[in-house]
Amino acid sequence: MATRRYNLRNSKTWSSRAITSSSKSISLPSELISHIVGFLRGDSDSLSACSLTSRQWCPPTRVLIFENITICDAHRAQELADMIEIAPSISRCIRHIWFSLFDQVMIADGDAEPDPTWLGTAVFRGLDLRRLHSVGFRSTRSNETSRLAFLLDALAKFQTIRCITLYRCQEFGPFIPFICRFPMLDTLSIEESGFYPNEPELPKTPRLSQLSTLSLIGCPYDQVGLRSWFASAIEPQNLRSLTIDVLHNENVNATNELLKVLGHHLQSLDIKLPGRPPYVPDYRNQDEYSRWPRVREVYYFRRPSRFRTAFRETVMKDFTLRYNTGLRHLTLHTPDSPEFLFLFDQLNVGILRSLSIIVNVSSESEIKNKDYKALDHRLVQPDLQCLEEVRILSEGLLKEYDLRVKVQRVFPLVFARGLLRIEMVKRHHGSMQQTLREDDSIPDLS
Repeated sequence: MATRRYNLRNSKTWSSRAITSSSKSISLPSELISHIVGFLRGDSDSLSACSLTSRQWCPPTRVLIFENITICDAHRAQELADMIEIAPSISRCIRHIWFSLFDQVMIADGDAEPDPTWLGTAVFRGLDLRRLHSVGFRSTRSNETSRLAFLLDALAKFQTIRCITLYRCQEFGPFIPFICRFPMLDTLSIEESGFYPNEPELPKTPRLSQLSTLSLIGCPYDQVGLRSWFASAIEPQNLRSLTIDVLHNENVNATNELLKVLGHHLQSLDIKLPGRPPYVPDYRNQDEYSRWPRVREVYYFRRPSRFRTAFRETVMKDFTLRYNTGLRHLTLHTPDSPEFLFLFDQLNVGILRSLSIIVNVSSESEIKNKDYKALDHRLVQPDLQCLEEVRILSEGLLKEYDLRVKVQRVFPLVFARGLLRIEMVKRHHGSMQQTLREDDSIPDLS
């Protein structure tokens, strides 16, 4: 018979999709759980690599630390709880949990809708999550508000949690009061999520005094209620890193207002200018399409000229970061040279140490069309004496193109100064991730 192999050797192999009901991921059947539980009844309190066949059980050979776990439905959660109840020391190793409890694919596959109270009696029963510092919630719908609120409320007792990610949540507005129950929260990431359809006034919440990193990717911060909450809940003097994307024309003024509130003490700023939308809905599914009405505008009007003019005249002309004395890292995505030069005129760039330019090109001519020659001259001026690196990150070049040679021709002065760093990257869940460094000898200074 064929051997079903479950490779759990280290935290890299044990990905955030290790326990899931999706056909593309590994799931833990009851038979395997029973073998694990039987093994855990012994003296050892940890598990490493195991293979399950129809004839024999191969004992582990290395120590596994359960660091990343995804829980997709009540049945898997109950199995996990049963396993941890036998060996509680496993739960002490968990650092990150992804909750994909309400994925539409899971429900379509026939899994029962979980009761909102099962989590407190199953997964959290007897868990020792002293090392849990990160939780994520993925693919939730508006009618699941009570369930996600219950999850956040149950997780609030774990005071070690420092990072919360909301990914593709249809409406995250009702969860905001629960997010503020985590006093040690350091990082909040909201990706491809909606806020409120009718934008009600949010209740007063405790301040997130420890928050230092905020990422808003595909987040409608043009809604006044959400910006008002940021202004009341976030301590600007503690915020060090901000990532925002500008999806449509309405966000021009919103970006300006957001930076006025949060931009004075930043050390790292990542501005994603309009390009391809972060999420393209399935136009054949009218229910899904109706949830993302703004994406239609981005999809058909990518980087209109009127937007570039408005962005320069509104955001950059009144860019409050010109008074910022701590900005050290700046990232811009697919910009035109005039936008760059205008931004440099507004910013206090005297202490800027790192500049990242993310481009999406397939030939040298496309780089030249951006007219980066003026930018190349600007980056070697005396007022940028603290600049230590200029990173060119490409997510569109084919492998056969010699990226290094092409970029060196476009930025000869920066290259001559020894500042040029070239990387190829890919997108994952709205974030940029490095996949290949052109020269392994270059230290990673990110």
